[in-house]
Amino acid sequence: MSHPIYSGLFIAFLGVALRTYTLRNVSILGLGVMWLTIKSIVEENFLRADPQYAAYLQRVKSRWIPFLA
Repeated sequence: MSHPIYSGLFIAFLGVALRTYTLRNVSILGLGVMWLTIKSIVEENFLRADPQYAAYLQRVKSRWIPFLA
């Protein structure tokens, strides 16, 4: 995984959404997931200029969840 902290946050958001399920909470958490997803993609594009990070991205195929995303 190239973004293990974001993966942990996604799992925590899922737990909060299941524990305190209301449309408002799920919407807010969904916006948080969307924001972190966009943020991680922007960060990757910025860091890709560094040759070491580019090599790291070649080795690590998944962004957030191994074998899925």
